[in-house]
Amino acid sequence: MRRKFLLLLTGVLLLAAGSHPAFSAMTVTNNAQLAEHPEHFWSTTFKFQDEFQSVGSSYTYRFGRTKYYQIQGREITFYVPQIMAPTLARLKPGDKINIEAMIQNEDQGLVIVALRVSLDNQVITAAAGNNGTIEPFGEVEIPRGNGQTFDIKAAYGCHIDQVLVDNLPVGSFGRGSNTFRYVFNNVTNRHMISCTFTRDVYELKVESSQVAVSPPPGVVTFDFAARVTAQVNQSPVEDKAAGIRYVCTGWTGGGGVPESGKGTRVEFVITNDSSVTWNWDREYWLSVGKEQTGLIEGREGWYAVGTTVDLKATPGKRCRFVQWKGDVPESDIRKDTIKLTMDRARSVIAVFEQDAYVVNAEAGKNGSIEPAGEVEIWRGKDAEFVVHADSGYHIDQVTVDGTGPD
Repeated sequence: MRRKFLLLLTGVLLLAAGSHPAFSAMTVTNNAQLAEHPEHFWSTTFKFQDEFQSVGSSYTYRFGRTKYYQIQGREITFYVPQIMAPTLARLKPGDKINIEAMIQNEDQGLVIVALRVSLDNQVITAAAGNNGTIEPFGEVEIPRGNGQTFDIKAAYGCHIDQVLVDNLPVGSFGRGSNTFRYVFNNVTNRHMISCTFTRDVYELKVESSQVAVSPPPGVVTFDFAARVTAQVNQSPVEDKAAGIRYVCTGWTGGGGVPESGKGTRVEFVITNDSSVTWNWDREYWLSVGKEQTGLIEGREGWYAVGTTVDLKATPGKRCRFVQWKGDVPESDIRKDTIKLTMDRARSVIAVFEQDAYVVNAEAGKNGSIEPAGEVEIWRGKDAEFVVHADSGYHIDQVTVDGTGPD
């Protein structure tokens, strides 16, 4: 896009009238150096490339007492009123200018001279990727020497990833870089500015003493606004041989995770760095057994660490409690009622022994035994049995536990 300045001047031609050329598309090769002259006129000289052949070696166009412009070889000198001086001052090497001189002889020597100086506007191309904007956008035209500000903004949940100016990176960006402003100053050439964006990524820290959880223990990342399900895949986790197991009792959360909860599953939307800690209770196995006849009050099973378990041993008929064997404090092994603290896996056995015995005393025909039938004899006690033969008979044999006397 070109901006044209038109100056139309009239005056009296002092030189002989004739044919004068029109020049166009001259490329300036030096900066303007303005000099002030009387009557508020300014002058500057430009050199230009060999883009045309001038007719003759020198042309000077005048009106009134003031020269308008003069061409000598590959140089052109402008003599302009003050109002046009800023336009010429902005010319830089590489600018193209168009000059059209129209000189007409009229009655009484009236001269009309027109000068058109065209200045190129500079273009800055602005582009933005997905998830953000740059303003202004597209092909932005600005006058040479002016400045231009560009504002870059990331969409919600995103941040600026990179900004390139003329294919070179500027700035340093990361999560939280939501806006950025870049200013071009004194623009004299074409430029490009582009920006890309990326979605914010947040960390979820997972803590668990057991690995049967998803996501697994450690740090995992998710895009902003991702819906996340965290869960325990197995609870309880048992090692029966070692007599220990772990039971999930819920979670403790931080960031986007609910503060706490029970159960083995939690869903949430992640909008910042977050954490979930799975809480596990340790339990120990209590194994309970017995020898001989008796009852044990208190169950075998899993108990939370630190639980106190009451056990009571009750002997069966004709038995007595002797002691506990296994993981029982030494001071308690003879007590029929004990308290066990489940600070580890334990295995205990209540030992009973028979305290009374039954002797089945029987006599055949033609005799008797006293006492007869099931005779209960306490441990360590003596028992006497008397055998009688009926009149006219005698004792033939006495058998004890299936064998005869020695």
